[in-house]
Amino acid sequence: SVRGYVGASPRVAEYQAKLQAELAECCQGVLDLLPVLISVSTDVEGKVFYLKLTGDYCRYLAEFDSPGAVEKAKQAYEEAMSLATTGLSGHHPGRLGLALNFSVFQNEVLKDRQSAIALAKQTLSTLEGDPIDPNDPDASANMDIMQILTENLLLWQQSSGGEDGTAVEEM
Repeated sequence: SVRGYVGASPRVAEYQAKLQAELAECCQGVLDLLPVLISVSTDVEGKVFYLKLTGDYCRYLAEFDSPGAVEKAKQAYEEAMSLATTGLSGHHPGRLGLALNFSVFQNEVLKDRQSAIALAKQTLSTLEGDPIDPNDPDASANMDIMQILTENLLLWQQSSGGEDGTAVEEM
């Protein structure tokens, strides 16, 4: 987490505040562009991609306790998942990356491990019996995302309630 450390020197705290302000400004700049990109996107893949980015950048802002960022991230991820599950194949890298990032958000930000586990399981079960075509140009990326999702699922299922889940990976 990027929140302040107890006992940090004033100089460190000042520098941290400066970095957080710069990062927040960059995130907000991207977030200001995304609604336009979503509205002009003509296909499901583009809309899912831009909604996922909205969720990701709102999640980054949530790290700084930005008001409303958590709810905006959740709404964007949910809308993207709704579109992805009906409009993209289970092996589509956009759908897999979205499931990975949304499940990490559920676990780390919302502290809802059960929803993260359910989403990871649902995503992986969608792929059962449907092997990845090795000739697919996205095959390697898909396998990497599936591996990370599987590792996160195992970690979440095995970890005790006292752990914070920060060892998970995301795309």
